Amino acid sequence: MKHSIAHLVFALIFLLALSGRAQTAKVQIIHNCPDTIVDTVDVYLNDTLLIPGFSFQTATPYFDAPAGINFDLVITVAGKGDTTNPLLRKSFLLMTDSAYVVVVSGKTGNPGPVGFDLRAYRGQVISTNSGVSEISLKFIHGVYDAPMIDIYELLVSDGEIIPYLSFGQDSGYIDLDATDLDFQVRTQTGEVLGDFDANFIPFGDSAIVVLATGFLDTTAAAGNEPFGLIGVLANGNVITLPIKSIAPARLQVIHNCAAADAASVDVWLNAGPQPLIDNFAFRTASPFIDVPAGAFFDISVCLPNSVDTSGALFKQNFIFESNKIYIIIVSGIVGSGTYNPVVPFSLDVIPAARIIADIPSDVDIMVWHGSTDAPYIDIAETQVGAGTLVNNISYENYQGYISLPPQDYDFTIQDSSGTTNIAAYDANLTSFTGEAITILASGFLNPGNNNNGPDFGLWVAKAAGGNLIPLSNITGNKEINSAAEIKLFPNPVLERIKLSGVMGNATYTIFNVNGKVVRAGQYQKSFFQNIEVENLESGIYFIQFNTGSKQFMKRFTKL
Repeated sequence: MKHSIAHLVFALIFLLALSGRAQTAKVQIIHNCPDTIVDTVDVYLNDTLLIPGFSFQTATPYFDAPAGINFDLVITVAGKGDTTNPLLRKSFLLMTDSAYVVVVSGKTGNPGPVGFDLRAYRGQVISTNSGVSEISLKFIHGVYDAPMIDIYELLVSDGEIIPYLSFGQDSGYIDLDATDLDFQVRTQTGEVLGDFDANFIPFGDSAIVVLATGFLDTTAAAGNEPFGLIGVLANGNVITLPIKSIAPARLQVIHNCAAADAASVDVWLNAGPQPLIDNFAFRTASPFIDVPAGAFFDISVCLPNSVDTSGALFKQNFIFESNKIYIIIVSGIVGSGTYNPVVPFSLDVIPAARIIADIPSDVDIMVWHGSTDAPYIDIAETQVGAGTLVNNISYENYQGYISLPPQDYDFTIQDSSGTTNIAAYDANLTSFTGEAITILASGFLNPGNNNNGPDFGLWVAKAAGGNLIPLSNITGNKEINSAAEIKLFPNPVLERIKLSGVMGNATYTIFNVNGKVVRAGQYQKSFFQNIEVENLESGIYFIQFNTGSKQFMKRFTKL
């Protein structure tokens, strides 16, 4: 490089003397064309040799170049000795006191948008905020066989820092702390092209150009340089950013498909060689496990004891991010039997899942609506006054995590208006301190319309996996004295409900699963009293009694 820089200085002094002008701009030239035919070239300024033997993935320091006048940069075969029939000649006109980065890049022999060229970008000699241990970074997409990319930083910002970068485009300079960074390059579909260690601690106050370099697919390329990232300092030093292994994602699978034909299934990751989860039963959960990140993979749901994924009940393609946590819930209806409504089988993904509580002294809960025949619901806490926890969610939906002290709660399911109670469950969370749990609305409100499948309830999935834990249905039990419990019979009912137990005069209201009132009346104190329901349509109903001082609710099925 010393020989090259000597030529460079001589050429520029010569050109400036000829121009009789002292106006200059700062220029750095970077060789980033991976084609074997131009692995080493000579660079001329007009017809004066500027950089002999200029090699791929090398760079000049910033130097003074003429500003305010036109000049040519010429690329020839190394050692050619003159500029006749060059590989490339391009004219430049620079602004005084400005800085530029000129990159040799693109596909040789191609005149199109990815063709071999000298591409100029705004440069910067030092960091924007010198003295505060920052770096100023410019990203340049220099891999002509790669699609549009996004750049993520995973260690510090843990997110996207450069979006939508096509070949030949640059990001402009961004200011970051001079620390150990992790740059991940992704396509627009989320595939990871590479994960790179960028330890910039020694380079505080520097301006650095980071280039995507090489070939994405060396098997069909004009060279064999693999895809990578290089960092170029203002003094011309080039740093190869080491490639890292792609960290996996974490995944839990919860089986919440209440269809009889899916009572037990095998879950496969791609094609095996064996199931990811073997004989996976309804209302069980896997522990959190490592799965591939940054690449597409299939999850197939098969009948139990399967030996491969042929004849799978369902298959879905996924792509997950490195170090992220996901939950997949097996949902919907599959197979034979009569169901109403028939909701398609699905694998529903919850991103940004948690394995432990954000605050170790709390318990984090996420409520998932997984009952195919249940309406929009609210869930309110009605024992300690925690208020509405979930507002107006429908099947296959949730509203994120809620952090609660590990106490004994009552979770009351209400209609979407939040005014009518449907059912209540005892949610004793005292044993879940420090955990993140998923509470699922599971099963059917009306099993008779759904192949006589499992009944509706709230069930808890722990991060450790295993059988889901049911929450006790306490509907009505805490509003009346246990010695005077009221019971409805027959249930299911065809014509009229009888009431047994001791209760004072009360009003009653009957409403359907959507919270719509379908009948109301007066109940007179009696050991037996009939409540007519003959004219109601078949389905699930709730009857609410109000004595003035006490209120309770019962559910019944109308045949």
